[in-house]
Order: sequence, then structure tokens, then C-alpha cells
Amino acid sequence: MAANPFPYLILIARLCAGVLAGVGLAFYTLVLIKVLDYRFPGQDTFLTALPLIGASYSIAWNILALSTILLVAPIWHSIGDAIALAVLLSLGAVGLYHDSFTYLRNGMYLQYDNGSWFFQEVFGSVMLLLSAITQFIVMIMCIVKHKKSKRIVRAQEAEVLYPQDGFVQPADMRKSGEFMVDCKSVVSFESDVVSLAQPDSVKRGSGDRGSGYSV
Repeated sequence: MAANPFPYLILIARLCAGVLAGVGLAFYTLVLIKVLDYRFPGQDTFLTALPLIGASYSIAWNILALSTILLVAPIWHSIGDAIALAVLLSLGAVGLYHDSFTYLRNGMYLQYDNGSWFFQEVFGSVMLLLSAITQFIVMIMCIVKHKKSKRIVRAQEAEVLYPQDGFVQPADMRKSGEFMVDCKSVVSFESDVVSLAQPDSVKRGSGDRGSGYSV
């Protein structure tokens, strides 16, 4: 049986999501430093800091998920990925919208910067967007892995309950509540010709044959 590639793909994708969020965090840190400069008339500085909060949350979550990858079911990781994705997209979008209309479109940043601010803002937002896309891919892979694991478990349970080789199949399966019950016992003569319980005719025949011998 081929090795399951999902754990390795999830590991790589999660690392990429964290790294991309870290790069976006670095660019937005440079932007926040410019806004916090005492010579710059910043407005609603906390809105510029929102993408940093989203990126930090994404990094922290991916580190936590990597450290518990063998302890927590993939479905719970997918829920955490969905939350991290929502936080990253919402906070990043609000911060980018604020900076775009407050500092960039009106050319205000050019009075205090030679143009690097614009590229830092663009690259930072692109990195956060790529991180969000990667986080979404991780979430989908965790869901697929969870469903695949459930199918494997069900198949293994079916093999144990209904073996194919070397065993007598159930003779009369009927539903009783939530379970399927074999109404014919495994040791019943009707269910298995090699039965532990011999019918009366066999017992009488063996008795008659025994009476034919004399000492």
C-alpha cells in the first residue's frame, strides 16, 4: 500500500502559510513604523496595525497546529484554519482599505516617503493574501484527510465483521435496533456444515452403528 501523502502535504502547506504571513508581517511592520513617526500626521493608527494582528494570529495558529499535528484530529485543525483565515482576511482587508484611502490614493505618503511605502504596502498585502490562500488549501486538505480516515476505519471494521476468506458468512442477517444480528448461530447446523451441534439424526445413526458391534 502506498504511503499517504496528505500529512506531508499539509505540513508543507502549513509551513508556507506561516512563512508568507511572517513576510507580510515584516512589510506591514515597516509601514507601521512610518505611520508612528512623530513627523507624520497619522490617522487611526490602530487600523494600520490590524494586518499585523492578523498575520501574528496566523503565525501563532500554524505553530500550534504543527506542534499538535499528531495529537489533534484533522477536523479540529480545519476549524482552527477557518478561524485563522477569517481573521487574516478581515483584519488585512480593513487595514489595507484604511491605508489606501488615507495615505496612498491622495499621495499623502509621498510627502514623507520616497515611494517605498507604496511597495511595502502592496508586497505586504500580497504576502498576506497568499498566506490566506495557502491557509484555505490547508483547511480543505484537513477536511479531505478526515473523511479519508473515516472511510479507511469503516472499511477495516467491515473486514473484521464480515471476513471473506476462511470463514462462514452470516446465514440470516436481520436488523435489531441499531445492530445487525445473525439469527442463525455460527454453531447451527443450518449455518455451517461443520457444526459443533450435531442433529438428532446423526446422533441416532452413530448410536445404531455402535450397537452393531459385539465384544
